[in-house]
Amino acid sequence: MESSSLLRARVNRQHLKTAEKIFRTLGLKTGDAVNLFLAQVALRRDLPFTVTSRPAHLYRDWETDR
Repeated sequence: MESSSLLRARVNRQHLKTAEKIFRTLGLKTGDAVNLFLAQVALRRDLPFTVTSRPAHLYRDWETDR
C-alpha cells in the first residue's frame, strides 16, 4: 500500500464548488482530482496545461480544438 500525505490548501470557495460539480459528473471526488493533477505534474515534470495572461488566446485555442 502506498503511503499518503494530508494536503491542506486554502482555495476560492466558488471555484471549489464549481470544480466539485464537474468532478461529480466525472465520477471523481476532489481528492481523486487532486491526485490526478499531482500525478500529471510528476509525469510531465511540468504543469499539465498552459498558463497564460492572454485569456483570448486560450479561448481561440479552445474553439480550434472543438
